[in-house]
Amino acid sequence: MMRPAQFPISARRPRWQAMVLTLLVFSAQCIASAEEDAANPGAVEKNGRILATVDGNPIFAHDITRRLQELSARTPNQKNATPTAPPTAPQPQLEKQVLEHLIDQRLVLGFLERTGEALTAAEIDLELDRLKNAIERKMRSLDDYLKRRNQSLDQLRQTIHWRVSWSRYLNAKLTDKLLQAYFKAHARQFDGTELRVSHILLTHAAGSPPEKTAHRIRDEILSGSLTFAEAASKYSASPSGKNGGDIGLISRFEPMPEAFSQAAFSLKKNEISRPVESAFGWHLITVTEIKPGQKTWTDARSELASVVARRLFQRAAELQRPRAEIKRTGSPAESTSVQSP
Repeated sequence: MMRPAQFPISARRPRWQAMVLTLLVFSAQCIASAEEDAANPGAVEKNGRILATVDGNPIFAHDITRRLQELSARTPNQKNATPTAPPTAPQPQLEKQVLEHLIDQRLVLGFLERTGEALTAAEIDLELDRLKNAIERKMRSLDDYLKRRNQSLDQLRQTIHWRVSWSRYLNAKLTDKLLQAYFKAHARQFDGTELRVSHILLTHAAGSPPEKTAHRIRDEILSGSLTFAEAASKYSASPSGKNGGDIGLISRFEPMPEAFSQAAFSLKKNEISRPVESAFGWHLITVTEIKPGQKTWTDARSELASVVARRLFQRAAELQRPRAEIKRTGSPAESTSVQSP
């Protein structure tokens, strides 16, 4: 049975997004991160220039760099990738995604503050004391911890404010009732269904704007001028084009980019998607086979919680956006440079 090649982890369901939605204990996260910094003394930079502000709160080039380093550390070795794998995702695209996510994160915190669901100053103090005690049990001081992370006490308080406020909000919202209802409405996404998929990949390297080209090719296929497989062979920038675009079976959450998988699982058999953008370019997608799954909502609890958490995050950001003042002051590409392993 043919399986698609593994995409870089950063191009699947966005890991920088999943990291923000985690429910792990904050103190343990901070200690582990400090130990990673100690093992990589050159990994942490100065804050650098401001790339954006949300209600006056800055997002620095350093914030982008740190998140990209976390992504790089989690990217799997690609030496065993098969010929169906696309090229590595362009760095500027990843940097842009990270910046937009950090802007959304500030919006969500503003939403939690506005609705009275964020930590109070006294609660932040309490969490800071807990963290300090946990660090001291590791035979380290808070000052040493801050130096290793190139972080001020105020920045640490802001980090605590976000992570603990968001974790508490999710703990209150992610009930069994909500997860069951979401599963019922989106069963095919979570029950283990697999789709055999073909795609056509179009990139800027081809010359003309890829989205416009994708619409033209889609019209050619729908008119019967050529089949999807013929179009893939003729136009696709992916190595799978020589196989008519076939990349084998995929599940809902791996190994393809989130935008790709979301579009594929919304299709009926033999239906052709509208152009879909990912970090690799623009795709046309079709489903050639559907293998129904048998999982229940309890089997899929982890995936359900992750997806519903992301939906809650997006909804909170959009509710806060009209109330916020967002200023973008620079491009991440001008300030960050992180090498892939």
